[in-house]
Amino acid sequence: MARAREAIALLAAAEAEGSGVVLDSSGRLVDEAVLRRARKTLALHERAARKGVME
Repeated sequence: MARAREAIALLAAAEAEGSGVVLDSSGRLVDEAVLRRARKTLALHERAARKGVME
């Protein structure tokens, strides 16, 4: 979850600065495919939390 949130936050910050190139804390490129996966991960987590699956 933390990595998904980090990827989304990093891209938002880069876009605010006018850049589309983002590297995560490990130096890996964060591209659109990574962001799609991060958004999906967060959505699945939220859905599970609403259903009471997550503690």
